[in-house]
Amino acid sequence: MIEKIAADVSNVVNDSVPSIYFESLIGIGVHMEKMRSLLSLECDEVRMVGIWGPAGIGKTTIARAL
Repeated sequence: MIEKIAADVSNVVNDSVPSIYFESLIGIGVHMEKMRSLLSLECDEVRMVGIWGPAGIGKTTIARAL
């Protein structure tokens, strides 16, 4: 049941923002790789990472891209 809910939420989020948008962002690749390694996205465990910093540095952009 949890896997179905997670898949549904992921599909809605992924459909709302085209992935091409994130691929064109200069310098985001390094940050994305770091976040992916922290989250271990291939793992079945629940993971959470806080993204903290001043306004306008791309916190939401990185979170949405994941």
